[in-house]
Amino acid sequence: YKGLTMPPADYEEWYRLIKAFATHLLERHGIAKLSTWKFEVWNEMWGMPYPSAYLPLYNASQAALKDVHPALQVGGPSSAGLDFVADFIADTAKGGMAVDFVSTHHYPSDPSCSHAGGEHAADPDCFAKDVLASAALAEAANKPFLLTEYKDGLQGGPGTSFGGKHGDMSYAAAFVMRNIPLLASLDVLSWWTFSDIFEEGSMYGMPFYGGYGLQTVHGVKKPAFRAFELLAGAGTRRARTTVADSTPAFKNASFYGGSTISAFATLGGPDGVGDALQVFVANFAGEKGTSPAPVAPVSRNVTVVLRAAADAPTSALLRRIDDNSTAPFAAWQAMGSPPYPTKSQIAALHAASETRDEVRPLAKDGSLTFEVPAYGVVAVSYQ
Repeated sequence: YKGLTMPPADYEEWYRLIKAFATHLLERHGIAKLSTWKFEVWNEMWGMPYPSAYLPLYNASQAALKDVHPALQVGGPSSAGLDFVADFIADTAKGGMAVDFVSTHHYPSDPSCSHAGGEHAADPDCFAKDVLASAALAEAANKPFLLTEYKDGLQGGPGTSFGGKHGDMSYAAAFVMRNIPLLASLDVLSWWTFSDIFEEGSMYGMPFYGGYGLQTVHGVKKPAFRAFELLAGAGTRRARTTVADSTPAFKNASFYGGSTISAFATLGGPDGVGDALQVFVANFAGEKGTSPAPVAPVSRNVTVVLRAAADAPTSALLRRIDDNSTAPFAAWQAMGSPPYPTKSQIAALHAASETRDEVRPLAKDGSLTFEVPAYGVVAVSYQ
């Protein structure tokens, strides 16, 4: 995998290249479609120091795109670790450059969270707090904020590569379920990556190797995929939710009462119709490599109490994601970790990736108690 990670020798030639590229896209797709695309300039300052090389590159790029059609959307700085967001907003405004959105990347394993000294490093929700702080800068400039690369971390670990085996397990699903409701105000959240079919380092054929994807190379859905699948069925309206924990793991935390347990609730369906109630619960804390003082969650019993309900439900559907139920990685290990599984083994991995569902009656007072293992997720749909 090799890319050109150096500034153009001639920015006028770069302008002509981008203009020709955008002209071709316009002729092929038309402005109705192309105006919905977002052109993000470069990636993480690879070989393009900020501001000396990046700003001239951005200026030439935005000028070329806007000369093709003013409705084309362009933005940046597409930086790693939320870097240069404030500088980019100020510098482009000073230079009169078009900016239709602000984009950046962040991982909980980035130094601002994983090392002592970061503004929010001692907070269990450092990742979300860091992202929200950068989003506020974009909001103040009246620009959409796009987090175009994130996941549960790149902390790796013994015997792993790429992101780490945590991405193949329910750890990633619990990370998703804890953080998505905190970041719901963002315009774009783009998980890195959709699939383990990924060419940046090399093409791996093994089903599980700590890859970035939500799916294996064979299309087996990992627990994080199942978490997004559950969220795709969430309602469009939020219901007020309070987490009360008599033994919180974190002192002076801002979210979820300092508990490893997080919860949020929605009303209606994904189409906005109806008043169906769903509650999404996770048991998560960042592992070593994402915090200077990591805490390991333990299995907890959770009781959900409904304060008010127009039509009191009598039962609930529980859909579980944890390393005992939605566990294709563990199933693969039980097979002996075959590097090239057979068709029947792949079918078994698909089956192991499904959520474990059960219907439970509610108590007479309408409450519902259930266990949430460490790094587990439970989605409750009231019936």
